[in-house]
Amino acid sequence: MENTKILKLSSFVLKIIAIVSMTIDHLGVIIRSFYPEQVIFVNICRYIGRLALPLFCFMIVEGVIHSKNIKKYWLRLGIMAIVISIVLCVCQFVTSLGMQDIANQGNIFMDLFLGAITIYLLKQKDNKWLRLLIIIPIGISIASFVAKGIETASYYTVDVLWFPRFLRMQYDWLSILMMVGFYLATFFADTYFEYQSQYSGLELDQVKGTNTYRIAVNLICCMVVMFLNIIYYLFKYFTPTAVFWSPNIQIAGMAAGILLIFYNGKRGYNGKWFQYGSYLYYPIHILLLYGLIYLISLLLGGK
Repeated sequence: MENTKILKLSSFVLKIIAIVSMTIDHLGVIIRSFYPEQVIFVNICRYIGRLALPLFCFMIVEGVIHSKNIKKYWLRLGIMAIVISIVLCVCQFVTSLGMQDIANQGNIFMDLFLGAITIYLLKQKDNKWLRLLIIIPIGISIASFVAKGIETASYYTVDVLWFPRFLRMQYDWLSILMMVGFYLATFFADTYFEYQSQYSGLELDQVKGTNTYRIAVNLICCMVVMFLNIIYYLFKYFTPTAVFWSPNIQIAGMAAGILLIFYNGKRGYNGKWFQYGSYLYYPIHILLLYGLIYLISLLLGGK
């Protein structure tokens, strides 16, 4: 019997960790807008927040692979991408709100939506022409990256009008490559166990579904997180605008790779209220956090 003690985390648990991490991260971003001198506290929040991206990207890949209705899955992500774009548009142009930091970050649901499309296209092994459409989400991620680079290089004295901020991705190529890496983890695990079958006598179908196979996939996913975060970190040595991307903070995202090692491949709790509530939580928690910090600043005689 296989040892199952190491595989303790379900999709539900990983999503809760990602949501809590994201909330703490956004708390730091909003506090920075009101109290920029609170550097240490803000940085602590942002370091904790780096867990969110890899975990959300991982959940998207799992969702695309196991979704019974991919169109509904896309629809939910697409609707949220539109809703968040509207929120970011308000944050950008209603300057009296003081939420430019939020607007400048980009739309994380654009990352997740385009990532879900990318993984779906990669799955279309029998339709090479359809797979070619993968250049669209990749092209958008590159365009988003370039637009941000131009603006940050000018210290935001230049606005890239051909790609408005409220339509941009938040992590650009990093999120897309991370999701592709998670998807390919299964391919690499299959290749390894097929090679080992000539020595073990076990066919790949016999290995799939076992904890040994799950751990192998998890380890590859962990390596994907580690590798891409290191690459992102190294950008600061080659790009003068990297200071605006907080590469030193993003390196903390490597810790999410360790969490993925303990994933058991199970969905866990997935009530309808949680399924839809986790989407609505994003805009709601930002508004609540902003309202709370704004109220505190008024009480303390700030903004």
